[in-house]
Amino acid sequence: MTLSTMVSDIQTRLGLDSTSSFISSPTIKGWVNHGYFWALNYKDWPFSETVDKSLVAVSGQEEYAYPSDIKSDSIKYLKINGYRYRKIKFDDYLKYRENYDSTQERIFTDYGRTLYVNPLASDFSGSFYLYATKQPSSLSLDADTTLFATADTEAEEAIIKYAQAIGLKKMEEYNQANNIMQEATLILERIWEKTKNQSATYESREHPMFDRIDILQGVRYDDGFNNKQF
Repeated sequence: MTLSTMVSDIQTRLGLDSTSSFISSPTIKGWVNHGYFWALNYKDWPFSETVDKSLVAVSGQEEYAYPSDIKSDSIKYLKINGYRYRKIKFDDYLKYRENYDSTQERIFTDYGRTLYVNPLASDFSGSFYLYATKQPSSLSLDADTTLFATADTEAEEAIIKYAQAIGLKKMEEYNQANNIMQEATLILERIWEKTKNQSATYESREHPMFDRIDILQGVRYDDGFNNKQF
């Protein structure tokens, strides 16, 4: 759904026309963007993850600016020259580098929009392979679409309801605004529940599908089909 389509939908729901001076189209576009970023930040949506390979290791250099399209403090995985680096807390990283200033351990951290990587790590060269969260741009052009457009379009209804709720509050329809906002939240909760259920079916290398866990013993069992099962 494009930005212009969402704006038109909201105008219809609020009983406005496209030339309304009370609530203009640019104002509604701003509300849509508020709703868009609210929805994106509501959960750690899998579709918002991305891989970036734009950074290159520089000998002796510890600090690197975040790529512009990566969300602050969102790097989850880093590999350099084929070796995976372990992420630790920022404070722990500083203490570690201070106490072990010659360590070659492959560690990294981030703070704000700065990435810190131990430059003394062995084989420290080549491109960075980052797994992080996208930093989406605001919707500005009429033809712009959200990241949800190719993931789960139902979330766009939540965005529309969010913007609609803002308009209803401006019209002093507070009870209706609260109800609409609750509906928007429930939509995202429903999508998140569906996302979790889908992820639960994925097989990992450590835990194959159809394993079950004995909670009391903490042991995993293979529930593969067998003749004694039925």
